[in-house]
Parts: sequence; C-alpha cells; structure tokens
Amino acid sequence: MKFLKANLHLFIFILLIGGFSYPFIFSGKLPIPSDALVGLYHPWRDSLQGSFPNGYPYKNPLITDPVRQQYPYRILAINDLKQGQLPKWNPYNFSGTPLMANIQTAAFYPLNILFWLLPDASAWSILVLLQPILAGVFMYLYLKNLRLVESAAVLGGISFAFSGFMVAWLTWNTIGHVALWLPLILLAKDKLLEKFRWRWGLVLVFAESAMLLAGHLQTAFYVVVFSTIYLILRAWRLSNTNLRETWRKLTPFIFTALAVMLLVSGQFIPTVRFILASARNFDLPDWQRPEWFLPVGHLIQFIAPDFFGNPATGNYWGYWNYGEFVGYIGILPLMLGIFAGLFRRDKKTLFYSSCLVSALILALPTPLAKIPYQLNLPLIATLQPSRIIFLVDFCFAVLAALGMDHLLKQNQATARNLQRIIVDLALVFGFLWLFVIFARNLGVSPEKALKLVTSKRNLVLPSVVFIAVSGCLWLLHSVKNHARQIMVLLLVGITAWELWHFANKFTPFTDQNLLFPQAPTLNFLKANLGNYRLLTTDRRILPPNVTTYYRLASVDGYDPLYLANYGELMAAWTRNSPDITPGAFNRILTPEDPNTFFADLLGVKYVISLKEETDPKLKLVFQEGETRVYENTQVFPRAFLAEKVYQWPNRETLIKDMFFNQSQLRNVAFTTADIELPANPLVSDETAEIVSYSENNIIIKTKTTHERLLVLTDIYYPEWQAFIDGQKTQIYPVDLSLRGIVVSQGEHLIELQI
Repeated sequence: MKFLKANLHLFIFILLIGGFSYPFIFSGKLPIPSDALVGLYHPWRDSLQGSFPNGYPYKNPLITDPVRQQYPYRILAINDLKQGQLPKWNPYNFSGTPLMANIQTAAFYPLNILFWLLPDASAWSILVLLQPILAGVFMYLYLKNLRLVESAAVLGGISFAFSGFMVAWLTWNTIGHVALWLPLILLAKDKLLEKFRWRWGLVLVFAESAMLLAGHLQTAFYVVVFSTIYLILRAWRLSNTNLRETWRKLTPFIFTALAVMLLVSGQFIPTVRFILASARNFDLPDWQRPEWFLPVGHLIQFIAPDFFGNPATGNYWGYWNYGEFVGYIGILPLMLGIFAGLFRRDKKTLFYSSCLVSALILALPTPLAKIPYQLNLPLIATLQPSRIIFLVDFCFAVLAALGMDHLLKQNQATARNLQRIIVDLALVFGFLWLFVIFARNLGVSPEKALKLVTSKRNLVLPSVVFIAVSGCLWLLHSVKNHARQIMVLLLVGITAWELWHFANKFTPFTDQNLLFPQAPTLNFLKANLGNYRLLTTDRRILPPNVTTYYRLASVDGYDPLYLANYGELMAAWTRNSPDITPGAFNRILTPEDPNTFFADLLGVKYVISLKEETDPKLKLVFQEGETRVYENTQVFPRAFLAEKVYQWPNRETLIKDMFFNQSQLRNVAFTTADIELPANPLVSDETAEIVSYSENNIIIKTKTTHERLLVLTDIYYPEWQAFIDGQKTQIYPVDLSLRGIVVSQGEHLIELQI
C-alpha cells in the first residue's frame, strides 16, 4: 500500500494500458484490422455469406494497410530468417519485388525477438500494445530527468503514448515503433552530455538502431533531425556557448553515430539501392491538392478529434484521411501545453515551443512548407508533410508536462495565467457550438449543415471534459495538502479516461479466426497455381499484397516503393498501348485486364472475377459465391527459350516492337542489351524446366540444340545473380522488365540467387 500510495500517478497509467489492452489480455482478441479484410473483400465475403449475408461487420475500414502490407511482409521475412536465410525477395506481389530492402518489412527490428518466442499473431499483437507502453515509459523517464514533478511526468507520458498520431498509426506496427524511441534517445543524450558512461552510450546506440530499423523512413528522418538539433543546442548551452567546449562534448556522439550506422548498414544499403531503382520520385499524389498538407480547418481536431466524424463510426466527412490529420493529445495536455508556451520562462520551454510552431508551419500549407515540393527536392518532396504532426504531438506532450510542473510549483499569479487560457479556450468552444447550432443561419450549405450534425454530437464529450478539467484547475490553488493531491490525481485520471476512449473508439480488436482465414477459392488456388501467377479484375477481390500471406504469386501490388521498370510495364499494360511514360498509380498497381499479351507473358494462369468473362482464352474452372476463377489457356511457361532476339537502342522503341510482334512473344525476345544470337527455329526436344522455385533461389534445367536465350518471367533486378553449371553468368533485362540468360547448346543447370 505504501508503494501504491507513492506511485498513484503511475498506477493510473497502468490502469490505462490495462483498460486498452483488455480485449487482448482477457478475450484473446487481436489489435489487427482483419475484420475489414473479411468484411470488405472476396472470397471471404462469399465464404461468410451464409452467416453474414450483408457482409461481416467491420469496425474501421480506414486501417486496412496493416493486413495489406505490414503483417504479410513481416511474417514472410521472419519465416525466411527462421529458416536461416535473409529475406531478400518477395515473389508474391508486383511479379516479384525486394523484401528486406523494403524498410516497411522491419525484418531486423530488435523487438521481433517476440516472433521466436510466440505464435505470429500473439507476437504481432504484443508489439502493437508495446507501443503505448514503451512510449509512455520512455517519455516518463525523460521528463523525470528534467526534474519535473511525478504527476507532470506521468501526464506527459500518457498524452504522448495515446496522442492522435500514435493511436492513428498504432496497428501499422512500424510508425509508432519509430516514434516511441525519441524520448529515450533524448534521455540518453542528456545523460551522456552530463558525463560519458558506457551504459548510456549502449542505450543510445541500441535506441537509435532500433528506431532506424523499426520500419518507417519518414518518421525516422524526423527523429534524427529533431534529436540532432536537440543535441547540438544542449551541448552549446552546457558549454556556455564556448565553441571548443561544445565540440568536445559532441565528439563522443560521432562514435555512437558510427556504431549505429554500422549496425543498420545491412538494412539501409539494400534500402537505398531499392529506392534508387524505384518509381518513388514520380509516382506521387499531386502535392497541390488541399489534403496534401494539414488543412487549416483540421486544427479543430486538436480540440475535438471527431469534429469531422470518425471512420470507425462510418461518418467521417473531413479531408482525405482521418489518420493523417488527427493531432489530439487530450484537453488538459492541450491547455497546459499552451499555458507553458506562453507563461513558463526557461530554455526547455522555449526550445519545445519553437519546435512545435516550426512543425506546425511545415505541416500546414504555408509558403515555407511548399518550397521542397516547388523545387522537387529528391526524397524530401516525396514526404507527406502532414505526418510531421508526430513532432507537434511530441512537443505538445512535453510542454503539457512542463505546464503541469510549472503550475504545481508556482503561486496564485501562475494560476491566474492558466485561468486566462481557460477563458480563451472557453470562447473557442463557445464559437464552435454557435457555429454547429446556427450553421444554416450562417449561410452554410444544406449538405454541410447536415454533416455538422455529426460535429455537434462529437463536440459534446470534449466540451464536458473541458468543463471538468477547467473546474479542477480553477480550484487547484484553493485547496491544500491531500485535497490538492486528489485534485491532481483527478486531472490525470480524466485525461487517461479521455485518451482511452479516443484510442478504444478508433482501434479494432478482432477475433483470431478472422486473421487471414482459409476459403474454398484460396484452397483451390494453393492446390493448382504452382509457380504461376493470378490476376483479379476487381479491387474488391484479394486486395494487393494479401496473397503474400498465402504464398500465392500475383501481378498486382500496393506499396510506396515498387521497381520503376515494373511501373513502366504496368503503364503499358493498363493503357494497352506502347506508352511507358511514368504512370500515376499512387502506390497501387492493379492491372485488371487479362485480355492482353502482358497477362500471358507474365504467367497469369488464373483470373479471378466477380462477373462472367467472355474472352475465349479464359475457361471457368471454379466458383464460390460471386467469385469466379478462370484458367488462362494461353498462359506462357514461367521459363521458356527464345529462338531469336531483337535489339533496340531504347526502351521506348522496344515496347513498340513488342506490341507489333505480340503474337511472337512465345518464341522471341526484345532487349536493349548487347546480345548476339543466331536465329534458329526451336525444335520440339528443346526445353526449359523450373526444377525448384523459392523466394531467394531458382533452379532451371535447360536442353537446347543451339545457343538460346532463356527468358524467366520474373522482374529484372540487378541484385540477382545467375550461374550456369556453377559458373557465374550475366542476367540481361529482356521484354522490357524481365530476365534473360544466354545458354549454350546442350543440357545445363541454371541457378539464380539473390
């Protein structure tokens, strides 16, 4: 009881974590949006038609990415590592794409150790729930090191752990895992600036390495820039602005940075190569659209997170993506953060206030924020600027703790300053209420006035919380001793409940049997697809990347990083013309037309459709509910021999000739490489047979009567190597984006590995 009494604020944090994790701990439900997978997409809708004729009810259709990207990637990578091989290649999407090099895979994230100890679903779920735990604990430790009072440190930890940014990206299991290391990095740097200790040096190296390996480059970029600026300014201040002394204090950090770079090089060298070979720089949304930056009106979400509705309740009507714009940290932290920024006078507060304002300037559509996009700066111009809201939330959480600390340590004059903040925010709430009540009288269109009914309903809870915390703050300096402690506990408790409600509303917890369940259509494909690929004619069927989990190869894919040469092929396919200029796919490549030579060439054996297909080359072989599976009777072998090679000076001419000679693609190949082969007609006993096919290794047996070009209909990527009978040979890009290997007369064994 004595320990509990001395740590009541921490107990509130424990209750918050326990309350949020309750569905997993006590009901075995998973914090994974798999309900949206089976509720939105076929063939699961067909399998569940008997029990759920209107489709399985799902909570939050916005957050399907975790089951369409992060979970399949991570599980595939972990399984490769468990088998003793590096997870270099994913053959199941984009007709083959780098796996480990895709930072979202987070293959080497240290906390992945959980996957060696627990079943995949349990390990993933614990990783999700560790985000608010570690974020809160690390922030608490950092704030305690700033010598803030206990309640202030706990409040800062809670508001960061369950901030809008952390909750919105929680189920991704990447972005939040990058962000949570920031307070520990700052703490380690503070400790090392005071006095170099090896244990804190190791903590810093581990924290920065884990942050960089956690799976999201943009958030990691923000952490590196922010923590570096923090380090330099802290060293400058502790050195009394003496340049030589500042350099002396910074010197040890050069060695920790080198250690970090060495530790993460195995991840980042392949990642850089992938980025350079990708379409990232040109396949981007229009940065001039209103939702590219944080819309000014969405600043309301710092006060009322669901003012524009919530995707979890199906009534969101704001710009684009709720998760990109919700910066909510709680009413009390917001009030105390503003209070600290205006009335606390010290360098810590100045730094965090300046960083918060700077981050907001870069998030909003300001002239300064637009400069990188106007100049089209490499990589920087590919970043979604609204995601810097991460730093806004982090700075607000620190300022909230500084504000609470200042309030509890100061006198009545300080309380009167806070009361001014209360009055000002009361006016803001009053204005919002007048606006939503009298919208029609203010000239708002009937359509928008109808949407504001949702806003009015979702303004109630923030208003009630504001009134409650304002009353407590107003009375705080009027009470003493135990009553004052109870009031502080009440304030922290209200904030904890408020943020729990916010997080619980947005985050789905789903039954374990919904996580990538089986279905008759999937069973048919697994039994018959082999090394071939599938294609869906409708985005309501097997969304991109989901086939990775089932180890079914597909021509589609969904990711910010995909190979530029595949993007060219997809551009020609989707346009059905020899035009390979960059296509604006916005990360989603879903060719839906099987009636082209590209489908045959890329080994599409099965076409899955929700309607009757009339192309004579497609034969219906399976049906489950609305989902129909057609066999492509004209599919090319996945590896074949070409009797002739056409050379062209550039890719634009090459693709035109491919279209012109598409009926001959089964026997000829097109390339821009220097390949000289005599043209000899193929004979019946010349063969190319795939002996084994796995993620990182392919073995093909050939038998030829003349020198031939072996065409493997996998996407060309320079990291692959080929060996003929153990001797290294060259892989050429052929047929725009595929792989070609020259093989001599006779019988040979060709091995490709990455």
